[in-house]
Amino acid sequence: MTKLTSTLTDEEKIARFLEMTTFGPQRAEINDILNAVGGEGFGETERAAAVRTQMDLPKSSHREYFRRNSNPKWDATTANARSDHPCDPNSRWRDYAYIKHDRLHTITGAFIYTTFVEAPEDADSSFTIYQADNQEDVTYNTGAFMNALNGGNAGFSGDGYYDMGGYDDYLEFSVTVAEAMDVPISFRYAQGSSSYNGNRPCVLSVNGVPVDDSYDFSFSDAWTYWIYSEMITVSLTAGLNTIKLLVTEQNGGPNIDFLRVGKPPALLMKTNGWLRHVAKNGVGVVDEWGIDFTNQTVYFPSNLNVKEGDLYRYPYGRVLVNTTNRNVFLDIGNPQLDFDGFENHLPSSHFILNNGEVFLNTSSDLYDYPMVQGQEFVLPSGLDRTLYPICDTITNSEEFSSPVFAKTPQGKWLQWSPTLKLEANGPSINAGPGEMSISTLVDGGGDAFIQTGEKLMCANVARTFENEDTCIYSTLSTACSPSRELGEALIELNETTVPAFYEQGDKYVYAIRGLVMENLDEHSCLEPKSRWEVQRNTICSSPTPLNAITITALETAIIGSTDPNVHLKDINGPLACDPSDISVGTLGLQIQVNSDCYTHVHKDYKNVYDFSGWVRSFAMQSDAMCHHL
Repeated sequence: MTKLTSTLTDEEKIARFLEMTTFGPQRAEINDILNAVGGEGFGETERAAAVRTQMDLPKSSHREYFRRNSNPKWDATTANARSDHPCDPNSRWRDYAYIKHDRLHTITGAFIYTTFVEAPEDADSSFTIYQADNQEDVTYNTGAFMNALNGGNAGFSGDGYYDMGGYDDYLEFSVTVAEAMDVPISFRYAQGSSSYNGNRPCVLSVNGVPVDDSYDFSFSDAWTYWIYSEMITVSLTAGLNTIKLLVTEQNGGPNIDFLRVGKPPALLMKTNGWLRHVAKNGVGVVDEWGIDFTNQTVYFPSNLNVKEGDLYRYPYGRVLVNTTNRNVFLDIGNPQLDFDGFENHLPSSHFILNNGEVFLNTSSDLYDYPMVQGQEFVLPSGLDRTLYPICDTITNSEEFSSPVFAKTPQGKWLQWSPTLKLEANGPSINAGPGEMSISTLVDGGGDAFIQTGEKLMCANVARTFENEDTCIYSTLSTACSPSRELGEALIELNETTVPAFYEQGDKYVYAIRGLVMENLDEHSCLEPKSRWEVQRNTICSSPTPLNAITITALETAIIGSTDPNVHLKDINGPLACDPSDISVGTLGLQIQVNSDCYTHVHKDYKNVYDFSGWVRSFAMQSDAMCHHL
């Protein structure tokens, strides 16, 4: 820290300014302001300009930032907290399948596995592929047939694909069936343009009759990424039928790999043995053709992403899986939940809501990349346990618990997203006598301690002089005490037990070293309290030449010190030293006192601080912390 009596450099002024006006200085911010200032100095005008720059930044919400980071999605009880309950007021829900906790086990850190199982009731589903490789396969207008020999994009099936042209281009398939039928169809396509909101819709016609005037071909993220269009059921007559795509937008159409008439059997995606999604149109990968996921087991090698508002980031969600020792992106992305027709595979912990429950959308435009509206929800009223007795059969979420799903009155499927349950256990010091117990847990969290198999720690603390004015006794039979439940032991603190204690407690505790003394008022003769490193039974290697007056003053103060620390000793000052010995050159002086060598060090040298919270917040390790300190 720079002393107030020192002359500050521009860099130090900027750092101090940011310390007072922001959440703390960052090197990049200091450099940016320093570069803007140039050699003009950092004064009132420059401070005003820096404040204006901050005011012109896009709005953000500290409250939202706090809530997002203090109440995250959670799936397992820890020593500090457990999840909320799906029937609680303000429970949170989502309409997509996977979150980051589906990648690694919270407790062990091991990969979580997902298996693709063919749905038995859909085993008879079949399909026929109609390729668009060349002019013999289809009827077309102004587009071009592309393949590996003429610069076509990779990832297609067969021998090539059709690159749809501009306005009024079309692509028509001939489909012959033995008898009239209603059948689902879809197209495998690539669409790498983000213009026009990332969509190139076409008119879809069957036998000359439009069945969808704006059939979407949304942004697939790249021209080499192939996904399926939305399945749509159409009516075919016995014999020859035509299925046609017509471009009606100036930005043209997509690249079409093939038309699929019919569908593959649906695949049940099971994670930790529980159904998490039904892939009704099958599953493939975006940049390769022919991978069959039926009965395959995969894991997620990186975090799973949801669909976000910026077209350049995960336009349909992104799920990377490892299969047969290689990583591939699923062509279904992070899918939107839909269990209609497959409800019998769901765990018992699912709701069919029909009492007018209202879920509020919680997506926000304050994120750097806003999520698409309608993916994250909150249920303000919770669920009435008298109307839904299943609530009482569901416990708080644990790592291997069954997922909880709900079908809203509007027919939308959602999954409960467990979050940390923050419980108050301590009244405000300003509370009146009759209000002291309102915000306390009557058993101190003892019941939760028992229910979670003692994984959640007791929330009670011992009565002390610091909390005696707000301490309320827990008198229920389930009341807990950390000292009673965890036991008590006397530990002799020494060089062996202290590090072991911190290691067992997963604590990151550090002593500061390497602090430099630069200012004269840090001199051992002038400081109100100076610190000395003691080398016992050691002759000083480089004793500082001092006058007799200074030696006497230092020896008297050191010998008279009541500090019991035998390694570091603090002595009171200032001292009556010879003025000629007080200079910057004698900062950190060394003196022999009897059989011990004393070296003056910075007053904060080897101060001890607990950085455990900081380390956990930034996912850093102890060696990284030591590097920074």
